[in-house]
Amino acid sequence: MANFTARIVRDIILDDGEDQERKFGVEVQVGGKTLSLVLSVTEFRRMNWVLYKIGPEAVVYPGQQQHARAAIQSLSGPIQQERVFSHLGWREFGNQWVYLHAGGAIGAAGGVSGVEVRLPAALRSFQLQPA
Repeated sequence: MANFTARIVRDIILDDGEDQERKFGVEVQVGGKTLSLVLSVTEFRRMNWVLYKIGPEAVVYPGQQQHARAAIQSLSGPIQQERVFSHLGWREFGNQWVYLHAGGAIGAAGGVSGVEVRLPAALRSFQLQPA
């Protein structure tokens, strides 16, 4: 069905405080090379990314796009889920409230590990330091 292998290694949820967008981190092996890609759900579902992101070495045989997609999903194994916040402000994280800032998150007891925040360039200077 294809001349390359691929697996989903990360399920990334981008959270801007109002909406959530899902992307997949995919590792592809083709022609002795390993590539790491981040694809939107729509890109992944359509399988158009193969030529655009990998190049002409990667082939999905005619009529096999959806079979290849299903095989990648089925054979990926455990997939790490990540939530990435792209806004400032208060959010419930786990069982506590934290304040999101450019350097991560601060809770009642200080800095909170495991919270990833990626802000737009205009907001990257809004960083707090734990007391």
